[in-house]
Amino acid sequence: MFEQTCIDTKDLKDIPELWPQIQRLGLPLIQYTAREVVSGWQFIAYAQERTLAYSKLFAQIIIAHLLSCGVKFKDSRFQTDNGSEFIGNWQAKSDSAFTQTIAEVRGLSHHTIPPRAHRWQADVETVHRLIEDEFYEVEQFSSRTNFLAKASTYNLWFNVARKNSYKENQTPWDIIHARDPRISPLIATLAPVFLDPLFMQRLDSKLRWGYDLIPYPSIVGRGPPSTESRRSV
Repeated sequence: MFEQTCIDTKDLKDIPELWPQIQRLGLPLIQYTAREVVSGWQFIAYAQERTLAYSKLFAQIIIAHLLSCGVKFKDSRFQTDNGSEFIGNWQAKSDSAFTQTIAEVRGLSHHTIPPRAHRWQADVETVHRLIEDEFYEVEQFSSRTNFLAKASTYNLWFNVARKNSYKENQTPWDIIHARDPRISPLIATLAPVFLDPLFMQRLDSKLRWGYDLIPYPSIVGRGPPSTESRRSV
């Protein structure tokens, strides 16, 4: 268990039932998904675009949560396709920030599937189909906050209550607990997040501490800070 976790992204704008709500409420366009293949455990997050920075942040959230719940990585891997949000530029001569983040964890590595071998990601593609059928096509949302709250409820239900007929009618939590009772039940409760503002908050924190970074768009209208303010420490 937790030998392989598949990570992928899903377009939300091509879901007819969801698209009008995306336009009206400013709902996210991209879902980031992780699924552990033995138990079926799932975690999701959202953003307005696919970027290497958001994928790295997504991986950091998953890793920190799993470790805090008692998961032990040993010869474990996060598997992705070859999208630029995971590997960066295909001509790059060094590992991407996503790959490096994963490799920093003992017992964990990043593997990519062969080009066009999408069946290797069948586990995560399956839940993409399920969440579309069971959630996005049937739910109505009143705001971005309401969207995230309902996504949290769905993900919790998926991990602790939805029985999988392909896994002997067990839930992901049933399988995790049976395989390793030492793992905390809190593993099933990690709530979805909007990656965009979370990334900006972290970037803002770095700016306040004097990192030499370009400010993010929300402060562009006030003009760029001086070199002195960006190097204040």
